Amino acid sequence: MSDGKVPLRLVELPTGELAIEVDDGTPEFPNAEKALAEAKTGSGLWWVSHYRARLSWDVLRDDSDQVVGKTVQVILPMAWGESV
Repeated sequence: MSDGKVPLRLVELPTGELAIEVDDGTPEFPNAEKALAEAKTGSGLWWVSHYRARLSWDVLRDDSDQVVGKTVQVILPMAWGESV
């Protein structure tokens, strides 16, 4: 991930929910719950909170099991988009 690119994956789950996964090169996510609660309007975390999505994260490892960052996952209920 040293090339400046941020991988993003979108997956429709069998439950009808949308999983959004983003990898980044920082393995820590200090105060994740506090950051979500205090997210500024328009930020990615604000949208997670606004749409009542579930947030989780885990360290990201390469093929040799070295920690190289983290993956943040948001599970977004599909009900928000039914009227679109």
